Parts: sequence; structure tokens; C-alpha cells
Amino acid sequence: MRGDGSFVDDQRGVSAVLGFVLMFALVMTTFAIYQSDVVPHQNAEVESSYSQSLDGEVSELRSTTMDVAASGASASETVQGAPDYPDRALGINAPPPKSRLSTTAEHEVSIAGLETSYEQYWNGTDRTFETRLLALEPSYNYIRTEETYYLANGVGVHESGNGSYASSVGGEVVDGDQIDIVLFDGDVDQQASVHDVSLEPVSTNSEYHSVTPEDDASIELPTVRSESAWDEIAAENPNINDTEVTCGDGSDPPCDARVNTVEIELNESVESYDFRVTKVSLEEPSSADGTYVTMRPAGGVTASNGQTFTVTVRDEYGNPVSGASISLNRTGPGVLTASSVTTDDSGEAIFGVKHAEIGVTQVTAKIDDGTPDYETTSRVVGGAGAGGTPTFAAYTSGQYRPGMGDIESLTLLEGQMVPNSEEKCLLLGDGGGLLGGLLGAINCVDDDFLTLQGSLRIQADSQQYTFKYQLVDDDRNGNIDSSDDSAVVEVTDRDGNRLFWGELTNGAANRILSDSGADLLEPSNYDDEEWEFCGVFGLSCAPRDHTDFDDFDLDDSDVFVEEASGRVTVTVDDN
Repeated sequence: MRGDGSFVDDQRGVSAVLGFVLMFALVMTTFAIYQSDVVPHQNAEVESSYSQSLDGEVSELRSTTMDVAASGASASETVQGAPDYPDRALGINAPPPKSRLSTTAEHEVSIAGLETSYEQYWNGTDRTFETRLLALEPSYNYIRTEETYYLANGVGVHESGNGSYASSVGGEVVDGDQIDIVLFDGDVDQQASVHDVSLEPVSTNSEYHSVTPEDDASIELPTVRSESAWDEIAAENPNINDTEVTCGDGSDPPCDARVNTVEIELNESVESYDFRVTKVSLEEPSSADGTYVTMRPAGGVTASNGQTFTVTVRDEYGNPVSGASISLNRTGPGVLTASSVTTDDSGEAIFGVKHAEIGVTQVTAKIDDGTPDYETTSRVVGGAGAGGTPTFAAYTSGQYRPGMGDIESLTLLEGQMVPNSEEKCLLLGDGGGLLGGLLGAINCVDDDFLTLQGSLRIQADSQQYTFKYQLVDDDRNGNIDSSDDSAVVEVTDRDGNRLFWGELTNGAANRILSDSGADLLEPSNYDDEEWEFCGVFGLSCAPRDHTDFDDFDLDDSDVFVEEASGRVTVTVDDN
């Protein structure tokens, strides 16, 4: 202090103030560096992790969509629409970006050249539907990534923004010999950090149809994939012949449009595809109206010439419709059990006819006004007809079943054996039995046994065949096993010449005695087959014109039961 008492030269507080200023500056500089460098870097890592997690998010959404399409039960899914930045005591996060979840405009799906066995609605005719694509467009504050996720036709697709479109989140429309298409209905457009997606059933089915492809079978779908991506898909699936992408404006690729069209040409040499089209709404639940009706026998013809039938109503996508009203009618003798029926939750209803004339009485089921043709279906009692498998019970000689169609399979099931003895000789002996066996001998035995045997004469368009079957249960235990005498089938021509002799496997024989059945025209049902006829002691073996079951001409067939001991249900596939 100067002598006059002034403190002008006193410097004792300067260092403290200066230290505070320097410390504050250091803190602010550190904070600024943290805010400008560390926070963006950490948040960029969070965004990158979020971007990688979107595959799983969209995969979960797709999985839930497929569940709704199969089960018919409503569901919802939450999709994280923004990265979740960490809470910070120091530093400030930017506002989280909001992703956009939206549907595209409607696009056309066209299916051509696919036939079901009923050939009612799915008869190869072009069928066209409308669908939308669901798009998720994430947004980021720090990383420079342009990407969009799509649910398109039931397939999850990731667009990386560089022209490479890859199915990285599951599913393919054509996967092996399975075709699965999920259509979207509803209009969605929302920007949010979290998206709540409601999925409501419109037309659903847990089962697939078996469809046969014609020469020009194809599927046209909206797509966001590139031409090269589709080329790779076709190359990896032998059941796809080719694919062709057309741009949204009708031009050839490369395309500028967001959504374009791909035509998938199916392989016509594939015996059949498992096929399903379903529809899910992103808004309110709804249901599709009945479009066509099919009919099939629910059982064989009864002793009183009655028969029951199952009718099924389906929508335009091929899925069952509940609560549909079906009008019933008949021509020819008989009495219907109802004039109309209503379908249950499985889209089915059952009715019957009594005191009909086999091969003459025809029953008809109709929805709406019966036009177009697929709104009506008919069946002849005990015979072939639109929408079913001809079925009858063979239990006595002299039964006649006309109009059985073009027989592709001849299945015996629900067999009931009866006691037999030497008073009732077997139709078939060792090597042929009654008709053409060794020296014409009849194989009779002294001991009682159980047997199921019969003779079915099939008058086809240009040929006549007789199918004789014989199952013997020696120990009467209700099964055919190694201790039993025989389970054989013989086929002869019009003149009684043997064309085929085969020993059924025990499994096939026992299926004939159950409700699962065994096809007599299926080679795998036989342990042993003979397609040539040999004389005494195996000499003079001569090949026949028939060397396998495909050589039988069973078109436009009528069936006559020549002999029957026991009871068995006979069904034929007339496709």
C-alpha cells in the first residue's frame, strides 16, 4: 500500500480471478469439443446400430403379418421409428429424427395359368387383384444412409439406396414349389419415432391349394427390386423359368420409378405348386364375399342309395367364407335333407340326399344367382361331377356305378372283413386263383379266417379291365401281417388275360382297412409286381402290352361290382 493509503498497486486477487477465467474457458472448450465431436460420434454409433436393427424390426412386422394372413386373428406390431439416443448429464442431443411409414398407391397383381382340381374358379383364367406396398423410410441426423424397407406381397425387401435391392428380411413369393402372396389393403402415412401398426384380417387361410401350372403360367407383381436381383432369384429357383421387369412408365429397365412390375414365368413341368393368396388390412377389419362354390362327397353311397356332400364357399382369393348361404336343388329321384345350408367358420356345410338313383340323381349347390358358372356346382350321386371325388361303397355283387370319369387313382379304404371258410373260396389263389391261376385251381382252405375280397369291372372309353383284390387275415387279429396268407391285387383284360399281379405291402393292406386308404394304381404300395404271364413251372414267360399303371386306359369309366365279400369304400381321382 502506498503511503497515501491507496491499494492501486495491490495484485493479491488477480491470480484467483485469472485462474477462474481460465478454468471456465477450459470447461467450456471441453464441453464444446464434447458437444461438437463426442456427442455426434456417439449418436452416429447409435444411429448405425439402429439402422442395423431395422432388419429385425421389419422381419418381426413381416412375421406378424404372415401370422394374421394364416390365422385370421387381428394383431398389432410396434416398429421403432427412430434411434434412441442416450440420456446425457452433459451435452445436448439433437431431436430424434422421425421415420415415415406409408403405403404406396394401389398396384395390380395378376395370376394366370394355374388350375386347381375343382377347376371352378382357379381354372387357368387370369385373376387380378389390387394391393399396396408398405414402406418404412428411416431418417438420421448424423449418418449418411439412404434406405427404405418394404413389405411387398408378403416379402421383406431392403432398398439400400444405391440401386441394389436385396431380400434381406425374409420370404419369397415363389419359394421352391410354394407360392405365397399376401396383399395389403388400407392407406397409411405417418411420421413418428414409434409406429403402432394394426394388422386386420380380410381374407385368410392356413392351408394351401394344390395348383397345376399350364404352359403360360405366370404371376405379375409390383416390385422395388432391380432386374439383376430378379435374374438372381430366377437362377436360384428351378421352378421359375424366367423373370421380366417392366418400369412403372412401361419402359424397359433401368427404371426411375419407385415401384415397377415383375412378371414371374413359372415352370410348367412342375407337377404342382402349393398356392395361397391372402389379404391383410392396415386399417379396419373387413371380410371378402363368397365368389365360388365347390362340392365333394362326405361319404360313400349308403345301402338306401343315400349320400352326403360337403359344400365349400370361397372368396376370390380362394379362401373359405363363413356365413355364406347356399341354395340346394336336385334332378332325378331322391329327397334332399335341406333346401339350403349356411357355411360354418371353415367355410363348409354338409347336406345329404336319400333314396336317390345311383348315376342318375344330380344335386346342385348355388350361391347368389348362380352366374357366372363358378357360383354353381353339381354332382351325380355315386358318380363323377364338378367339385369332388367319386366315391361308393362296394358291399354286394351287381352294384353299378356309371360316370366315374377319367380314373387316375383307385383307392380302397374303410375295409370291413368278414368270416370265410371253404364254402366261400377266395377269388384269388396263388398265382391267380379263380381267373387264370395255376391250372385254374381255386385256393380254398379248411380253416376259418377273415377276408376282404372283391372284383371291380371297369368299362373305360376303349378298354375293359377287371381289378380283383384279396386280403386274408388268417389269425383273425384284424390286421394284415407276416403271419397272414396274402394281400394281393390282380388285373385282367376283357378276355381274362392277366395283365398285372402284385402283392400289397402290409402297410398298404392295413391302410385299406383304415380310413386312410391305399391306391391300387400306386407302385409303392406293392412289395412284389409281375407284369408278364408265365406258364406252368415258370416256362414260356411272355411280356404283356402293359408294363406299368400308366399303360391302363381308364378314361370315361363306369364301374361294375362283379363280386364282393366284406365291405370297402372305393374312391377314384377323376382329374
